[in-house]
Amino acid sequence: MNDRKDTSEPVRVTVVIAGRVQGVGFRWWAAQRARSYGLTGWIRNDDNGNVMSVAEGPQSLILSWLRLLREGPSNARVEHVTPVFSKPTSESRLFEIR
Repeated sequence: MNDRKDTSEPVRVTVVIAGRVQGVGFRWWAAQRARSYGLTGWIRNDDNGNVMSVAEGPQSLILSWLRLLREGPSNARVEHVTPVFSKPTSESRLFEIR
């Protein structure tokens, strides 16, 4: 768990990650990083070959997580990360893989 104290405004982000991101462990990798930041939400494959995720947490930690998504694990090739920010809805569960 993340020990960082973050007082930045909580946000919700819906993000689509495009590229070679399915079948390469991307969801597991991204979920582990989200959990390490204490984010809540989920991540799943979509039918277009992309990965989609919804995450909530302090804005600064969400931005750090998005930077990591742009890099991806070594066996992935991330082409685009498209985030859409909104007000949090209090995702109460741990970050999960769907």
